[in-house]
Amino acid sequence: MTFVSELRPPDPAFFAFTPEVRASLRGDDRFLVSYPRSGNTWMRYVLTAGCLLQRGEELPMSEAGIARVFELTALVVPDLHATALDPEPHPMSGVRHRVIKSHNVREVCAHEVVYLFRRPEDSLLSYAHYAGRAGEGADRFVIRQVRTWAAEAEFALDCHRENPGRFSLMSYERMLERTSESAGLIAERLGMRIAAAHLERAIELNDFRRLASFEQQAGVKAKLAPAGEFFRRGGEGSGRSELRRETIEIVRTKAQPTYERLCEAAADAV
Repeated sequence: MTFVSELRPPDPAFFAFTPEVRASLRGDDRFLVSYPRSGNTWMRYVLTAGCLLQRGEELPMSEAGIARVFELTALVVPDLHATALDPEPHPMSGVRHRVIKSHNVREVCAHEVVYLFRRPEDSLLSYAHYAGRAGEGADRFVIRQVRTWAAEAEFALDCHRENPGRFSLMSYERMLERTSESAGLIAERLGMRIAAAHLERAIELNDFRRLASFEQQAGVKAKLAPAGEFFRRGGEGSGRSELRRETIEIVRTKAQPTYERLCEAAADAV
């Protein structure tokens, strides 16, 4: 059974900003942006932990350390879709500008941006699990979302081509392969001065297995992903192994060419 008839055009209101949110933005804000489930939430935790370590805070390699990072991430690298922005950056960020997470690349493209992208079938499957979809429901979800993934990614690619110095690209797959180096580049492009040793420790603290264990604590899961899973695997290849073959074919037709162009542009920019 195929679901091609359910393919829908990209959503023009994808994570749209309210007028109040637009009015709260400043010209010097910098943004960590991605399609959902493509790495920017995890990178927020790494950057926040790195900032805390850089400013002398001790973070134990335990759930207590993770809890401290979770407590401050919303302040150090706030999520524009989850909380009102403070007018000034948090002192622990160590910068004079705000560093903000968003999923809406169109609203922030005039700012300094680091755009993270992930292989589309993996990103979309992870988004399906986050939304509480499994089995055939995951396939339906992926097929319904693939055009939006491609549209957002094409927009990001155009932004990078127009101003590569201001609009940076980084693949999730590169972050997995060269995590410390990638985190350092992202921090640098967001204007955050974090020593390599602190980033290394921040990455170790935010190991996916440790985060998944922390998610199971009472109250944590309800905040992160009440309908599904937030920290699943943090790897690559799950889309190919879990989605139906016809779903993969649809994703590759609609989104794989864009993904490959993003990879080429990101490699040229490094």
